[in-house]
Amino acid sequence: MKGKASAPASKADVAAVKADLAAVKTELKGDIASVKTELKGDIYRLATAMGTLESKMMQSMEAMQTRSDAKHDRTLQAIDSFLGKLETYDRKSATTPVTLDRHAKQLKEHASRLDKLEASA
Repeated sequence: MKGKASAPASKADVAAVKADLAAVKTELKGDIASVKTELKGDIYRLATAMGTLESKMMQSMEAMQTRSDAKHDRTLQAIDSFLGKLETYDRKSATTPVTLDRHAKQLKEHASRLDKLEASA
């Protein structure tokens, strides 16, 4: 448009541009409304999927906790059993020397009685 003279815009030209802009504005509003509707649907689907995923994760964590508790219980039972055996062994090891000493003393007494009986006979 260099070199060409332009005529100033008339009221009709301005009105036509305003009408075009109004049509574009209306079309954009419709497009924005449809995008909003699509986004709302997408957001709803994502929220639903997240809720389902969270529920599945909680179930999985509960199942893992249950398995862990069962293994923990078995481990504690094994430890308790071992400690029971250890206490029995400890008790026996504490009482065995006393019992052996008592038996040794009884054997000596029997031996001395037998010696006395043999000497008197």
